[in-house]
Amino acid sequence: MWTDPIVDELHKIRQANAEKFNYDLDALFEHLKRQEKRSKRKIVTLPIKKRPMMQETAATQSKRQFARPRPVLTAAA
Repeated sequence: MWTDPIVDELHKIRQANAEKFNYDLDALFEHLKRQEKRSKRKIVTLPIKKRPMMQETAATQSKRQFARPRPVLTAAA
């Protein structure tokens, strides 16, 4: 099977970082935030895009009315 060497390298880096921080995501996050603050790069935070509310029309109501019911998943006993 063919593997991508770039993806393999990224997986190795991610694994090394996880081990370095004992698989603690909070510690890794704090480390990355400290790196971000030390960086000389400008940090930009974009506003959250809000989607306009879609108004339900008669056509969408009829589609929903005749849609097949979704199966209900239950835990195995």
